[in-house]
Amino acid sequence: MVTSGETFVAVSLAAVCLAIFAACVFLYFKKRDTRPLSFSDILVFLNWVDIEGLRKLIDPMEEAFLRQSHTRVDFGQIEEARIEAAREYFRKMVANATALQSFGYRHLGGGDDTRRLLAHRLINFAVPVKMCGRSGIFVLFLWRRFRVLRHFLISISLPDLKDLVEQTLEAYQELKEAALVLARYSEQGIETQLFSRL
Repeated sequence: MVTSGETFVAVSLAAVCLAIFAACVFLYFKKRDTRPLSFSDILVFLNWVDIEGLRKLIDPMEEAFLRQSHTRVDFGQIEEARIEAAREYFRKMVANATALQSFGYRHLGGGDDTRRLLAHRLINFAVPVKMCGRSGIFVLFLWRRFRVLRHFLISISLPDLKDLVEQTLEAYQELKEAALVLARYSEQGIETQLFSRL
């Protein structure tokens, strides 16, 4: 049987837990700073992506040349390095898209309708880059994990990713253009620095 003393302790303990939870939620949302950042603040988070270098990695002629000019073992080592380089290109594009998307989210508020529209456009263009980039990272991860298939004459070739890479690069180009338009509108002169970081 429950006594009034036990009920009082249970209710008091529940009230204290609820008060602590409410205080934590209040402090979390109060601490979050949602003021818009400038492009100069996010330049350090952006990585330059060598688009021509990525296109050269998936070039079938380049791979055919490497296959002919190297032994099978040497070519396997070279292919491992090329797969890792392609993964790094995809990682940089996804990281840039993530940074620019969060930058766009910070500019959704405010009274300037043009800036909100440009920020919304930037956010929308970041989504396909992140999707295609993460798909490429996942495929290359699987290729690296299943490299034993090479011993069974199943060849993994970077030119097989040509369609995915072209889709990713097309989406990345649109993201760059959206970022440059927003930079040109919000901060005059920053677009040259931003262009060199994308």
